[in-house]
Amino acid sequence: TYNIVHAQYLLFYLASLDPLLTQRFLTVTWRIFISPNSASILRQTAMSYLASFLSRSSTVSTPQLLGHLTKLTSWAHSYVRNRESADSGLDFMYTDLARHGPFYSACQAIFYIFAFRHLELTSTPKRLKLVQGLAWHSLVACGLNPLRVCLPGTVLYCQVVHYIQSSCQVW
Repeated sequence: TYNIVHAQYLLFYLASLDPLLTQRFLTVTWRIFISPNSASILRQTAMSYLASFLSRSSTVSTPQLLGHLTKLTSWAHSYVRNRESADSGLDFMYTDLARHGPFYSACQAIFYIFAFRHLELTSTPKRLKLVQGLAWHSLVACGLNPLRVCLPGTVLYCQVVHYIQSSCQVW
């Protein structure tokens, strides 16, 4: 396994073979992410794996996906509320990756998952209403400015999807 670049895809494949393994993988990565005792880099890596698996795996059902997005979004909103009450006057142009790395990785995950599975997430009025209720606009507009740190391709894709949906009066 020395020098294998894409070992995570082997892990994703194995996790997708059995629904119990899928659930276990999702649970373990989530626990690592939310644990304040884990190193920041481990938390961010766990979130990357979680986001990749949720966005690409065909074994993750839409209700599972919505459940994880809801949990992830709740965590991000809670983080913003805690930081805004602790920090006075966040500078919108200031980003501190070392301090807020897990938050930025959570936002990246939310946008990445939406970018890949937006058709599924907005396919029915009930799902669309649930996604709208997650209030991602308040995450985007918060003082931590997550779009400044997210991958440019993910941000651009989400902007294009938002533009198309808003012009069709679906968003």
